Amino acid sequence: MIDRWFPCLAVDDAVGTPAGSGRSEKAIFTWFASRPIAQARAAVLASLLSDSHANRELVDKAIREGGSRNIEALAETLRSQTPAGRPLRLVDTFSGRGMIPLEAARLGIAAVGIDYSPLATLAGRLLADYPFRDWSAEPTLPYEAAEQRLDTGEPRLLRDVEVLQKEVGDRVRRRLATFYPVGPNGQHPWAYLWALTLPCEGCKNRFLGSLVLRHPYRRTHDPGQSLRLIKHDDMWETEVVDGAPTKSPPSLPAPKAQRSRAACSVTRPSA
Repeated sequence: MIDRWFPCLAVDDAVGTPAGSGRSEKAIFTWFASRPIAQARAAVLASLLSDSHANRELVDKAIREGGSRNIEALAETLRSQTPAGRPLRLVDTFSGRGMIPLEAARLGIAAVGIDYSPLATLAGRLLADYPFRDWSAEPTLPYEAAEQRLDTGEPRLLRDVEVLQKEVGDRVRRRLATFYPVGPNGQHPWAYLWALTLPCEGCKNRFLGSLVLRHPYRRTHDPGQSLRLIKHDDMWETEVVDGAPTKSPPSLPAPKAQRSRAACSVTRPSA
C-alpha cells in the first residue's frame, strides 16, 4: 500500500503543521518515541486498511486535514470491513508514550501499547487510556478551585487536571514569593535578573563577580548581553546592554595583608 499509493508526502506536510504535529501530546513527556500525530495515524491506517481506491480520499483527508468528521469516516470504513464479532485490535510493541495507540483509539480500535520503560508506559496511559475513561464518579478534589468549577460542563478529567495545576501553581507562588517579589505596582516583573556576587571580607558588602549575562555566540551572530554599572553618588544601579562588558566588575580588596575597610571603593547597591 505504501509503495503504490499511500500519501507519504501528505504525512510529511501534516507533520509540519500545528494541527498534525502532535506538539500538545508530545508536551506530556518529551523524550519517548516522539512521533507526530499524522505519522502515528499513518502507521495505524497502513496496518489496518485494505488496499482499495475507495480508501484513498479518506486517508488523504484524515492525514492532511484531521478533524472529527474525517476521523469518523475512517472509523466507519474500518468497522464495515471487519467481520462481525471480531473487533479490530492493534499492538504497538515499542509504543513509547502511546501515540500510535492513541490514534488507534480515536478510530475505535482496541489498542495495546508495550514499552520496556515504566515511565513510558505511564505516559501512554495518561495519553491514550485515561482520557477515554469515565471519571464522573470520582470524589471531588479537596481544593477550593474544585468547588468553584463543579458546574462548568467540562469533562471531569480535564476539569480536575486544571484544578490540580492551579493548586500546584498557587503553592509554588506562595513558597517562592520571597525570591520573586512583585514590583511597586503590585505585579510580577516580566523577568528577574540573577547575578553572581562575591563577598568582601573587609566591608562585608557583596559585589558583582561578573558583568556577563550571556556570552557572545559567533555562529548565530549573537552579541550576547551584559550589565552596565551606573553609579549615583553613594549608590549604583545596573542596566542590561547588548554585547560584552566594556568595564570590569568592581574589584575585591587587595591581598589579606593590604585589606581594610577603606580598600573598597564601591558602595552597597541600591534597592
